Amino acid sequence: MKLPDNHSEEEESFFYAVKGANVGLWDWKLDADTLYWSNSFKDIMGLKYDEIKPSLIEFADRLHPDDNSAVTEALDRCLNQGKIYDIEYRLKHAKGHYIWIHAKGTLFKDEHGKKTRISGTVEDISDKKKSQDELKESQELINLINDNMPDALFVKDEDLRIVRANKLFINMYPKDKQNKVIGYTTLEDYKEEDVIEFTKLDRIAFEYGSSEAQEKITFPNGDVKTLFTKKVRFEDSKGEKFILGLCRDITNIKDIEKEREELISKLTNSNAELANFAFICSHDLQEPLRMIRSFSGKIKEKFGDVIEADPNGKIYLKFITDSAENAQNLITDILSYSDINNDLKPKEDINLDSLLMTIKTNFEEQDDTISVDYAEMPVIKAHKTQIFQILNNIIGNGVKYRRSDQPSEIKIEVKNLYKHWQFKISDNGIGIDKKHIDKIFKIFKRLHHKDQYKGTGIGLSICKKAVENHNGKIWVESKLGQGSDFYFTIEK
Repeated sequence: MKLPDNHSEEEESFFYAVKGANVGLWDWKLDADTLYWSNSFKDIMGLKYDEIKPSLIEFADRLHPDDNSAVTEALDRCLNQGKIYDIEYRLKHAKGHYIWIHAKGTLFKDEHGKKTRISGTVEDISDKKKSQDELKESQELINLINDNMPDALFVKDEDLRIVRANKLFINMYPKDKQNKVIGYTTLEDYKEEDVIEFTKLDRIAFEYGSSEAQEKITFPNGDVKTLFTKKVRFEDSKGEKFILGLCRDITNIKDIEKEREELISKLTNSNAELANFAFICSHDLQEPLRMIRSFSGKIKEKFGDVIEADPNGKIYLKFITDSAENAQNLITDILSYSDINNDLKPKEDINLDSLLMTIKTNFEEQDDTISVDYAEMPVIKAHKTQIFQILNNIIGNGVKYRRSDQPSEIKIEVKNLYKHWQFKISDNGIGIDKKHIDKIFKIFKRLHHKDQYKGTGIGLSICKKAVENHNGKIWVESKLGQGSDFYFTIEK
C-alpha cells in the first residue's frame, strides 16, 4: 500500500491509520467477480506483492477445509441478509502453515439498490488464538485437577451463593438437586445447627481473610461426614470478594483414631495385668520354689544315708530338686522376656569392646575349652541390658550346643551399614537342621529334650524381642553338623 503523490490530508490519515493498525484490506467486486488484496494483506500472508493475483479460487485453495462451511454461511448472511461479514478462519501462509485470520466486511449497493461489492479488513490473530488455546488447555487442566482431587472445592460470593464447585462437592447433593447448586446458597438443604456453624466460618473468612475448622455435617445426600475445612478470601479483577473453600473428608481418620484410642486402652490394661502377673511370678511363685529347694537340701543332709541306701529315694529327691530349679529358671526367663517391653531407661552409649570382654571372661573362666574372639567393636547407642542379653544368650547358645569332640569357638564380627550396625556371631557347634530354622526364635520352642540340653526355650525369643526393640532384624544361617552363624542388626 503506497500513498499517492497528490494525496489529500484525509487520504494521508487513512493511510497511516491502516498501516498503524497492522491490518490488510480486501475488496470483492460482485459483477466482475474479482478480488483485491492490499499489500498489507499480502504481508500477513507472507506473499510477495507481485507473486500472485488474488482470486476467489486462490482464496478457496488457501482456506482451511474445516472452515469452508463457516465462511460460506457468513458470506450468505452478508449477501442475503445484509449483515456484517465477521468471521475467524484459517488461511495457508506462503511458508505452508496455517494462520488465523479475523475478517470483517460490509456489503455495498449502488444508487439503485444493486449489490456491487463487499469490502473490509483482515487481521492476523494467530498469537491471540494461541493464547486462547493455551488458556483453554490450562483451564481444562485446572478443571481436571479440581474434579479429580480428593478434596471438595467451592467458591462463594458475599451473598454466600456458590458460584463454582468441583464434582466432589456437587456429588454431595442428591441428583435431583445438583442443577440447583451453582448460583444458590443451598442453605435450606442442611440442618439448622450445621448452617449456623459453617456460615459463621464463611463470615470469619470474609472479614479476617481465612478460617478453618473440623466440622461434622449431615449433607443433603444423607451422608454424615467429619471434614477439615479451610476457607480463604480473594478478590477478582473487579474487586469483588469471594471465598475459596476446601473440604477434606477425615471421617475415616477420626474412626481410626477412635479405634486406636480403644486399642491403647486395652493394651494399657493388658500391660497392667502382665505387670501384675510378673509381680506374682517374682514373689508369690518364687518363694515356694525356694522353700522346696531349701527343704530338699535339708532332707538330703539329715536323711542322706537312708536316701543313698534306697535307689528310688535318691531318684525321687533328684526329681524334686531338678524340677524346682527348672521352674525357677523358667520364671526368671519369663520375667526377662516381659521386662524387655518395660525397659523405660533411655538409650546410652555402650562400649561393646568392654561389654564383650566381660562376657568373654565369664565364659572362658568357666571352661578353658571355650574361646570367644571378636574384632574391634564400635560404640553404639542402645539399651545396655538388652544388648547384654542378646550377646550373652547367642554366645551361650553356641557354647551349650557345642560338639563333644572339639573345643567351643565363638567369633564375633561387625559391619557398618547405612542405618544399622550388623553383627555376626559364629560358632563351631552342632548346627541346626534346615527344617527347624524358622522355629528357634519362637518362645518355648525347643529342638532337643531337656535331658540332652538344659534350658527353657526362651533365650533366643528374648534376643528377637530385644533386637526388634532396636528396630533391627535377627536371623540364622546354619547346617546340621557345621555350626551356626547368627546375624542381627541394631539401628544407629
